[in-house]
Amino acid sequence: MAGFIQPGGCWMHPNLEPDFLLAKSREKPWRGAYTLVGHTAAVVEAVTTLVDVLGDRLISQFGLQCSLSHFRATARLAAYLHDWGKANDQFQMVVRKKRNPLESPQLIRHEVASVLLAYSYREWLQQCEGDFFTALSAAGGHHLKFGGNVKKGDTGEIGEIRSGSGSDRIYLYTDTKSFKALLKYGVRTLGLSRELKLKSKRPTCWTVTEIKNLQNEVLEAFSDWQHDTVFASVIKALLVAGDSVGSALPPTGLKIETWIEQQLNKILDIKEIQQVIDSCLQGKKLLDFQIDLGN
Repeated sequence: MAGFIQPGGCWMHPNLEPDFLLAKSREKPWRGAYTLVGHTAAVVEAVTTLVDVLGDRLISQFGLQCSLSHFRATARLAAYLHDWGKANDQFQMVVRKKRNPLESPQLIRHEVASVLLAYSYREWLQQCEGDFFTALSAAGGHHLKFGGNVKKGDTGEIGEIRSGSGSDRIYLYTDTKSFKALLKYGVRTLGLSRELKLKSKRPTCWTVTEIKNLQNEVLEAFSDWQHDTVFASVIKALLVAGDSVGSALPPTGLKIETWIEQQLNKILDIKEIQQVIDSCLQGKKLLDFQIDLGN
């Protein structure tokens, strides 16, 4: 499974067995939902359903200054991009149980790779409706470990480059049928252009130096981003929820859209909520912070 050096100085990726990109580690046989394209489709479906059911209420309750169409498109783009970074050799070896992440940590987390890789395709991705940088920030933050080395206080960075990976570079499977299928899914589902034109060459390998340079470039781009913090937070919350549903439901055979709609219809009315509050208080008064929160 080892790679080998090619003339340009970067190494070729290990061949995959089976020959497709995985998003999840499961026992064989691997089903479609465990592949990168299958999992991405499941998460896009989950996020789309959440927005279709809750969208108007979320815009109203959070006071968002955007149309439902823009909100929906941004959430769907975030869902589409969230796991792009799993298309790298180190992650693929982990999900195939050929690499122990505790003994040999991946050079960068997959959501960090997702942001850097999606940014490399930004000219193409920005052609669809939605806020690209909001989607990008949500994709990077969907595991809540995006801000560099938290222990050292480096939370303003784009992830952390880890030591002990055993390599100074990662290979990106952007030239494989699986990744091309992911791009085609974007064309079909998000309305992206069939013509893929990028200003720079499609990345197939990153050295540590290249990763650092790209991190700095993305940080600089984010510094010019006129962001809405509340909007970005809602999009990320939807993605976290959609990723959980898209990961948990496919193996059960339950239909994502049907299950979400059923669960969101199971709500408490005001009378039932008051009963819960009264039961918890047991005759005591609400604390000041609880009253403030309610207001």
